[in-house]
Amino acid sequence: MGLSFAVAASLFLAQEPDEAGQRFLDKVAKGWSEKLPTERLMGFYIGRKWIGHLRVTIKAAQEASGAAFDMTMTGEMKLKDQTRGGNAHVLLARNLSPVWGESVTTDPDKNEKKWLTTEKGRWKLKVEENGKVRESEGDLKPGTTWAVNILTLFAVPDDDKVVVLGIDAKKGPHEITKAADKQTRTIGRKKGEYRVLESRQAGDKPDLGFYTDDGRMAEIVPGGSPTRLRPIMEADLGKDLDEPLELKPCERALVDAFLAVKRDDSKAVLDCFDFDRMAAEMAPGYADMTAEKKKEAAEELRKQIAGGFAKRGPSFPEEKMLEEALAAALKTTEKDGVATIDVFGREVWKLYLATEGDRKGRWLIIRIDQK
Repeated sequence: MGLSFAVAASLFLAQEPDEAGQRFLDKVAKGWSEKLPTERLMGFYIGRKWIGHLRVTIKAAQEASGAAFDMTMTGEMKLKDQTRGGNAHVLLARNLSPVWGESVTTDPDKNEKKWLTTEKGRWKLKVEENGKVRESEGDLKPGTTWAVNILTLFAVPDDDKVVVLGIDAKKGPHEITKAADKQTRTIGRKKGEYRVLESRQAGDKPDLGFYTDDGRMAEIVPGGSPTRLRPIMEADLGKDLDEPLELKPCERALVDAFLAVKRDDSKAVLDCFDFDRMAAEMAPGYADMTAEKKKEAAEELRKQIAGGFAKRGPSFPEEKMLEEALAAALKTTEKDGVATIDVFGREVWKLYLATEGDRKGRWLIIRIDQK
């Protein structure tokens, strides 16, 4: 399904589903068998802002189908006045091996349809994308299913690492591992320690699933994205999350710089920088420059920011969405009054806490690096 979650790269991933993967599928199937029909409703958010939903429904398949479970998935996401949507209908055997399936995904740039059939222990998949057709096939090996990351909404593997093949996935098997350490998250206005499930697939960044000690999935953060998914009730559809915006002071300073850009407030943007310190950080041969040359280097950086970063506002989303996206995406390391902040995995910003002068106590930007 087009709304399946993005997953992540590692240096090496197993090329085949394994027995541990099948044990995970058996665990999911056991839970379904004990309670049918069953459903998961997830909200999509950027930061705290609602952007869409995903609904997964499992019921008993009709006996004549030769399957045990009938799974449907429907979802929609709205961003920048554009709507992306999708739906899928899949029949699964008792071991969650696929029997039959079809899905449709639509967005402004892509229309995709998939048809899955199985016969005599083999599967065939036909994909039509923007008028172009491709086909693939393979053996129905243990650990093979459909929509792998959807299944983690219903259960967490018992094994520390499993490999599962989702026939609908474009980049081969998923490697799902349990992280050794818990992470602190604020979910539903409560800060707590959550176990972490990492889902990897060759070529992308990892999805992170945060779950409780009893195996309840509390939040999923798709790899390399400011979006997140939360289990919700029907009454929550279309509503933003009622939670505080969590930003460190250094992060708040950087977000304010971006917001000033969006407002086209060049004076406020430039006031977020210390261009003398920035020149010392970024100008080649700065230590050997004369005082006059150092001043020129700082002024040149001021001009670059005024004509570059300060003019990026039209490409940014509206202020509220920009603030939420940044707050969700920033990755910060802070030590001894210096902060390094990764922005969307594309840029690294360096700030320092001023200890003197008329901007004492403020975090100021002193370096920008492209990744």
